[in-house]
Amino acid sequence: EYGISPAGKRCVVLGRSNIVGKPMAALLTQADGTVTLCHSKTPDLVYITRQADILVSAVGKVNCVTADMVKDGAVVIDVAMNRNGTEFNYFHQAWQGEPEKKKRPVIGYYGAIAEWFNADIVCRCAQRFPDCDIVLVGNMTAHREQLEQYKNIRLIGEVPYAKLLPWLSSFDVCLIPFDASTDLIKATNPVKFYEYLSAGKKIVATEIPELMPYRDQFAYLENDPEKFCDAVETCLKQTDTLASLEECFAFAEENDWDARAQVFEQEALAVYPKISIIVLCYNQLEYTKKCVESVVN
Repeated sequence: EYGISPAGKRCVVLGRSNIVGKPMAALLTQADGTVTLCHSKTPDLVYITRQADILVSAVGKVNCVTADMVKDGAVVIDVAMNRNGTEFNYFHQAWQGEPEKKKRPVIGYYGAIAEWFNADIVCRCAQRFPDCDIVLVGNMTAHREQLEQYKNIRLIGEVPYAKLLPWLSSFDVCLIPFDASTDLIKATNPVKFYEYLSAGKKIVATEIPELMPYRDQFAYLENDPEKFCDAVETCLKQTDTLASLEECFAFAEENDWDARAQVFEQEALAVYPKISIIVLCYNQLEYTKKCVESVVN
């Protein structure tokens, strides 16, 4: 856009997230820049940033880079990150008041069940909680044989979006059991995190990097199967110390898709008063028409 080549230049990237920081550092290296990747524990940060010919702020916070951190003539790139969100009003309908005690509590998950799904942790839950039903709602492309070994694991399959709420409403504890060692999950911001909170649900997840800022506040995060199950048990007994219902609802509403759209619009207009939109399509004429109509309208 501006004809600035990173080749031969000193490039400093602030932020080491798998979503922006690390990919940006890799791209600058590939473009023959000499790259330094900095983070919150980097000493002498101002000294390092002042050496940069190209300085990239990818920490997800405004005003992180101040004038004293930039040398004259340096190029500064401020990356705006707009994460996933929730359709709050829709998922909030799954909140049915304080849950009644059931003969068989429900530990639930909805979403795809693929190779990055941590079936071992779910199977351990099945072993630890034989008096609970573990309900998995979603399309399954992996782990079927392993999960079918347990009588208290119910594989529902994929359900339409409009019919998802009764399942979510029935969950006493919600899981996000992704394999946090995979590259895909290291760069994943789970949309169901915000949706679960919209319904006031207790969440136990693996140590997904994008959820770490909310650890022990809006979700318990554990990779160890036993500790994961301990967290589930704490939630089932309602002895957890996670955020209150009011805090969950407020947080979810702040992360509604309407709020995300407003942020995106503000950031886009600040850079490009007019933008080009490219729609990639393949054998989906009616879907493509609706997409174009939504943009135009």
